[in-house]
Order: sequence, then structure tokens, then C-alpha cells
Amino acid sequence: MHTTQHFHSFASWNERLFEEMYVAFYAGRSNSDPSANWYQGEMWFFDNVVIPMARRIEESKVFGISGEKSLANAIENRRHWALTGNQIVDGCVSRIKQRLGIDVSLESKDGNRDAKGQSGPTDHLVQWNTDMLKNLLRKIVALRKDKAARQDDLVENPSTRNGGESVTLEFPLLIQSGDSSVDPKTILLDSVVETQLEDLVASIASMYNEHAFHNFKHASSVANVSDKLLQRLKDEYLEMQTFEPLTHFAIILSALIHDLDHPGCPNLLLSEDHILCQKYRGKSMAEQHSLVTFWNAFGDEKYNELRDALFANQQELTRFQKLVVTCVMSTDLYDTELNEARSMRWKQ
Repeated sequence: MHTTQHFHSFASWNERLFEEMYVAFYAGRSNSDPSANWYQGEMWFFDNVVIPMARRIEESKVFGISGEKSLANAIENRRHWALTGNQIVDGCVSRIKQRLGIDVSLESKDGNRDAKGQSGPTDHLVQWNTDMLKNLLRKIVALRKDKAARQDDLVENPSTRNGGESVTLEFPLLIQSGDSSVDPKTILLDSVVETQLEDLVASIASMYNEHAFHNFKHASSVANVSDKLLQRLKDEYLEMQTFEPLTHFAIILSALIHDLDHPGCPNLLLSEDHILCQKYRGKSMAEQHSLVTFWNAFGDEKYNELRDALFANQQELTRFQKLVVTCVMSTDLYDTELNEARSMRWKQ
């Protein structure tokens, strides 16, 4: 997301990621010193991941002018980084070393912080994300109340592998904005449901470690951009479209939890003796851990009324679970098998 925004935003988040990885190296959770090849690594990432992805999105036209802007930003950021990247890295190293003693004192060798959670400035992000999810929940309820709601939207068509194990999920068809005859603004959510939703978002925020990059602010930024992009979807006739609301809710929630309790180091650089490497056998460790952490929290009985409001039946719950797993696992950009599956789906 940040690599296709304006350069000042990219540079700011890039330094946060560099700091996080440098601290991980210093604390012994990673065996790789990021300062050794950070400049070259970012050039490779632009050339092999960011720009090809942005070009595919622009060519698909599904996001309209936003796709064009993202590609233009990616190309410009790559050009700017080629000219100034080395100086930026040198500045990052200098600033981080000055405050390294304070930062590292908060880190432990197993990748957990002595103090978890976010407070103060995070409160407004909790409220903002809660309000966004409340609006989507009203749309879910409104569509459910609509007697003309499409039953076809509940039909799943997952691709399978290894005798039926679900790997990816075909998203429900887009629907025209305003298809429901029930105005979501007229829906009054039960106060208990609203309270539980806000508590869930606050709990998600508290489970984010205070890393420089993989924190609740980053997750909120990804959720915000995802919501904006979903509101700009267009079909081949350039008419505005929208995902059915439960799918939209699942995508935004996935963005919010995708780095939950992150170890503060990318999968590729995580030490082999780290607890997550051992638990998940070196396979998408951060992503699997985020999912397990969320499902354990969301399954608590204190969210019974919220789950009842979200899911009318077991079929909707199952589809929601598959959507969230698909979205979060797709954030692992370096897993070979997942990349091959994505490339195959794109060609289709």
C-alpha cells in the first residue's frame, strides 16, 4: 500500500520498517543486518513486486483513476529511491543508532515486547475503525432485511487442492450500489452489538506490538486504503459497483488483523529457532499466527451477539472465515506456492 502512495508517505513507512528490522537484528530475532542491502532490496521490490502489481491493477481498470495514480506513484517512487535511497538509508541508520538503547530495551529475544498494546493516540483509530465496521454491519443487516436479497451471493466456488482442501475463495459477484431497497442509514444496531464491536476493535489494537512498522497504525492505514479502493470498483461498463456487505466487512477486518501480534521481523529473516518458525514449520508464520490469534479472540462468548448480528446462518460464517483466511494469507508476498496460485488466478 505505502509503496504506491506519494514518496513522503512511502519514505516515512519505509524508515519505520527499516527500524523494526534493524531492532530485530540487534535483538537477535533476525540474522540479517538490513543496512547491508536495504537500498538494493527496495529496488528489487519495486521492479519485481510493486510496479508489476500496480501495472496489473491499472490495466484491469477495476479501480479507475486510482489504479492509474497508484502506478504513476510506484514508478516515481522507484525513480526517487534510485536517486536518494542510499542517503536515506544512511540517515535511517544514524537516527536509529542514536535511539537504539531505548528501543531495544523494550524487545526480548523471543520476539515479544515487555509491554504490549497501544494507548493514547490509538484511541481515535479504534473509534474510527469501529465506525467504519458499524456502517458495514448496517449494510449487512439492511441487505438481509431486503426481501429481494439475492440468494446466489451465498454460493461458494472455492478452488481446491490436495483432495478438496480450500486454498482460495472466489469472491461473490459485485452488485450495483443501492440494490437493496432498505436504506442502511435506517438500521439501528442493538447497543450490545455496538459495544461488542468496539470492544473487539479495541482488543485487536491491544494485540498489536509497538513495533515501528507492523503496528495498529499501519493496520488502520491498510484498512482505510482498502475501504477507499473497494468503494471505487468499476465493471467493464465503468458503472460503480460494490461488494456485497459481508464480503466488504471481511476484507476490511482482514486488513485490520493482518499483522496481529507480528514478531517484528519478516518471515524470510526470522531466526530458525524462533517460536513461530517452530510452530508453523517455516510456512507463512506471521500470517498464520495473526489468524490464530484473531480467531481465538473472536470466538470468545462475549462476542455472541456480535456474531449473531453478522451471520444469519452457518453458511455465512463459513464463507466469512474463508474470506478472512484468504485475505490474510495473501499478504505473504514471498511464499512461492502462494505466488504461483496468485499468478495462475490472474491469468485466468
